[in-house]
Amino acid sequence: MEVMQDFIKFVPFSFFIIIPGAEILLPPFLMIFPNAKPSQWASDEEREKKFLELKSRKHAAGTKLLLMIPQKLNRLRHDTALDDSDLDQVKKLRDLMNSEYMLPTDLLEHRSLFRKYLDFYRFEPKVQMNMFHFLTMDPVTGFNTVNRILGFIPFVKLQIDFLTNPWMKPFLQIILGRQLQLRFKTLRNADEFLHFEELDELSEEKLDSICFVRGINLD
Repeated sequence: MEVMQDFIKFVPFSFFIIIPGAEILLPPFLMIFPNAKPSQWASDEEREKKFLELKSRKHAAGTKLLLMIPQKLNRLRHDTALDDSDLDQVKKLRDLMNSEYMLPTDLLEHRSLFRKYLDFYRFEPKVQMNMFHFLTMDPVTGFNTVNRILGFIPFVKLQIDFLTNPWMKPFLQIILGRQLQLRFKTLRNADEFLHFEELDELSEEKLDSICFVRGINLD
């Protein structure tokens, strides 16, 4: 997955390598697109710094999601779209997520609720963003790029908060929900491939990477 991402990132970089004098445009390009730098070009220090940032953000996102999802379940209990037959299961799931003894596998018992009422498109953009951060990734929306470009305009202090903008919310929910759905589909496909591999043959670094991008605690 990382090799494919680096290949895609290298395409715009080839422009600065092939065209004479284009390298002077590289610094502003990286200021607008800070994640466009291929990982192979990063130093060990930069890699370690990035890993620690992702790890810290993942932990913070996980803590927030443990609060946000039970709040979503509380609102769902009063939703007219909720079938009466599902009310008890919603209460059980809420109590489970508020319990300190919950295990990730316990959620499998309630998978029908997630399919029916808690798919990615039904969450607020702020919750969706925390899901991205828990999976140690950033969504591709273009909105941060817009704010960076606005930051280059002299005498203009304008930053658009797309997460709270009521006009952008429906579009943002669809964009983020779709990317989360595709991300989990990619992980499921990768898990099916790993099922046929001898895990003992994988290096510790590879296993750590597999766990890390799935939100599995490495500590």
